[in-house]
Amino acid sequence: MASFGYDALGRRYSKTEAGATTSYLYDGQNAVQEKSEQQSIRS
Repeated sequence: MASFGYDALGRRYSKTEAGATTSYLYDGQNAVQEKSEQQSIRS
């Protein structure tokens, strides 16, 4: 089961699944980067 965090604009800023958290960075409404706890960055 996963849990999600959303900001005031309705953008998902975090996802936690199986104990691992991924955070999201936005430029306006566009997600431009995902960062996991293992410091793996995808853009």
